Amino acid sequence: MARRDRRVQYDAAARAARIDLPISFDDKTATLTAEGKRQLDELARLLKGDDARQLRVMVAGFAAGRPSTTTPKDDGEDRFASARQLGTARAQAVADYLDRHGIAQERLGVSGTGARNLQGRGGEQVAATGVQVYLLEPDAPVVGWGPTDQPLRR
Repeated sequence: MARRDRRVQYDAAARAARIDLPISFDDKTATLTAEGKRQLDELARLLKGDDARQLRVMVAGFAAGRPSTTTPKDDGEDRFASARQLGTARAQAVADYLDRHGIAQERLGVSGTGARNLQGRGGEQVAATGVQVYLLEPDAPVVGWGPTDQPLRR
């Protein structure tokens, strides 16, 4: 699959592949943008293909910054107590979207964390936010994904 799609980067030692997709969210929320949904539609098509049909999908969410210290408004917008909660909510939003678009929940897992630091052009550390999608071979050892284990999703 990595040979045919430049977005897929396979790591033989890890027995996993990372998919580079710019999945975007509304600022400081776990709400997918229209462009983010379009990217996930493409991902769902890829995951339904013969090459990926048996692979597991781990969605890792990450977010930077501190939560707002102001009193939450009654505007229906989600508030998160930490960057980790926002990262987890973003990963869950992606997994839920894929589930609704034909990817079995048993194949989906989520993980969330605070900021992920990347190296900027000048060598400085830059906090990144968003999600990263990994594809794992069906027999790759992942806690909670054994033959009789329940899916990791809540």
